[in-house]
Amino acid sequence: MPVFEVADQKDQTNGNSTQTRKTLKKKGVPPMGSRMRLEFNLQEHGSNGNRHFQPSSVSLSFVGDESEKTEGPAMLSPEELGAVVHITAPATHFTKFEAGKILPLNEIGVDEYDWKALPTNQPIVFGDGEKKCALGIYKKADECIRFVPKPPAQRPKDGIFPLNNAQALALGLMLDPKIKLVTIIGKTGSGKSLLALLAWWKMIHGDRRRKNVAGSPVLQEDSRSEAEPRKHLTVFRPTVENGSPQGYLPGDLRDKFGPWARPVLDNLSFIRSAFPDTSAGPLRFVDGCTISPITYERGMTIRNGVIVVDDAQNLKREEIITLVTRPDDETKVFLNGDPDQVDNRALTKQNNGLIHCARRTRDKELCAVIYLPRCVRGPLAALLADCL
Repeated sequence: MPVFEVADQKDQTNGNSTQTRKTLKKKGVPPMGSRMRLEFNLQEHGSNGNRHFQPSSVSLSFVGDESEKTEGPAMLSPEELGAVVHITAPATHFTKFEAGKILPLNEIGVDEYDWKALPTNQPIVFGDGEKKCALGIYKKADECIRFVPKPPAQRPKDGIFPLNNAQALALGLMLDPKIKLVTIIGKTGSGKSLLALLAWWKMIHGDRRRKNVAGSPVLQEDSRSEAEPRKHLTVFRPTVENGSPQGYLPGDLRDKFGPWARPVLDNLSFIRSAFPDTSAGPLRFVDGCTISPITYERGMTIRNGVIVVDDAQNLKREEIITLVTRPDDETKVFLNGDPDQVDNRALTKQNNGLIHCARRTRDKELCAVIYLPRCVRGPLAALLADCL
């Protein structure tokens, strides 16, 4: 709903005098969750026998959600919410910083660092100031660091792997068994959607690659037990159009939602082609995964699955709350979006469901937030994402 302000407009009468009347002038769109406030002053007119009051001034404004006007995460920008922290550690300690290890803070070699100032599940890049590097996740309750694999030094010919430290940390957060909700904020082409789907793929197939004696990668047996149920993938996407509305779409629900489901299906096909030797059959629309609008999820419980909410920057906070409260104990939720690509005209970069969720869950034990700053889609996309 637009915001209007009360303005005085002078109209010329038949004579030389002018008449002033109150008009409404459009100012813009109020922030999501705001409330309308109407203020006016009364002026007394007339004598004792004929007293009456007339409004002398009128003010119409909107008041935002008071809960957001606080110190701390609510004041942080989207880039600051999930920013990766860089910490310099002694070079002699990097032999202990192996992926999969969990080390207490007193063995990290950074005793003077204020660990309590970090939120729990904070992604960290440890460096020695030269070439050595290690990636870890800070666990505040356990006072330890859980180390995750780094991106490969040389890009393999097949498979899909993180291309930078931020992507590797995001994948490590999503595969962390103690983290149930991961919010990924990143610019266009940073790999948010593909990483979320890749995390689901790794959950159902495990680490299926090892190296033989010659050093070439070969397929190994799936470590997942056959009795263990596969995690079903549910992808929610908002049906918000970018540009002029296209109007009525023919067909059933699957046909109508097809344009919004296409990016997810393209990513799933890309993952499937990158792992041709896996035992899973072809991924169909309802076989192994469900791609759905957010309209019909009320009252639903998603069991032993993975929920991916794509383009979450186009959702209101009420819609995000509905989606993230669907999972049971065995289900993970991955939110991803780019606050710079808000197509919903009622929302803004700072005020949308994605950022609201990131701010409220930033320091929660079951949740994590990370920001992906680099566009890896291609050189042209990276250039234009920065300069346009």
